[in-house]
Parts: sequence; structure tokens; C-alpha cells
Amino acid sequence: MCGDKMILKVMKIQQYGDAFVTIAYEHIFRTRNSLTRRNNSLERNLHLLRTAVSEQSTMEGNMKL
Repeated sequence: MCGDKMILKVMKIQQYGDAFVTIAYEHIFRTRNSLTRRNNSLERNLHLLRTAVSEQSTMEGNMKL
């Protein structure tokens, strides 16, 4: 009987462990996806800023001519 209880405890610990690992992986993937979206947004904003600066420089250059 004692061995059966021990096996049940080990199985329960294994289930909790698997659930914890699953939750951790889901959290990691959600975080990674969030960071990827944020990075894409920052890259898009940087591109827009560079474009605006380039256009401003072109306009200023044309005004000097």
C-alpha cells in the first residue's frame, strides 16, 4: 500500500511538473511574440523617421540652390 501511495505522489508531481513546463513555454512564446511585434514597430518607426530626415535634408538642399 505504501508503494502505491508513493507511485501516486510521483505521478502527481510529474503532472504538476508537465503543467508548469507547458505554462512556462506558453509564457516564453507569448513574450517572444510580443517582443517581436514591438521590435517590428520600432523598426517601422525608425524607417519613417529616417525617411522624414532624408526628405527634410533634400528640401533644405533644394532651398539652398
